Amino acid sequence: MNSLPHSSLHFSYTSPTKHVKPELNDSKRQKQQTLCVELSSFLFDIFCQRVVLPKLSGEHDWFFHVRDILHRAYMKKELTENEQNLVEKVEQEAISKYFTTDQRRCLLNLNVSMGEPCSHHSMDPDELSKEVKNLASEWLEGDARQTVEALIKAMQNSIPLNKSK
Repeated sequence: MNSLPHSSLHFSYTSPTKHVKPELNDSKRQKQQTLCVELSSFLFDIFCQRVVLPKLSGEHDWFFHVRDILHRAYMKKELTENEQNLVEKVEQEAISKYFTTDQRRCLLNLNVSMGEPCSHHSMDPDELSKEVKNLASEWLEGDARQTVEALIKAMQNSIPLNKSK
């Protein structure tokens, strides 16, 4: 009867477990990064609603008007002249005072990728900022981390978070 040497049995027994732990770590990293992206998008919406929107002339709703126009502009869809003027005004406000051009594009990309706004209108911006900051410091790197940190800094410098409800 042919039998496998003991060392082969040992290797085949431990080999699967050697691959499971890195896969679990990768899965956890992906989940935490996804959560950070989702919460950053929510935070960007809150920032724009509370900081950028009041600086626009006229009656606009961030979630059902301005956000949609920015998303269409980001996807290079046709805009009316008034919509294009609104986009330019938002970009001037957001780029020159709070974000670099690349950071704004990154935040818009996150926001567009999240699709329709969820029920985050009532989220506490202070708690949301803390959660996003913790996630970004642990799970993001490079430009992504810097962009999220810029968003948090913009929130902190533009409105008192614990009084913004």
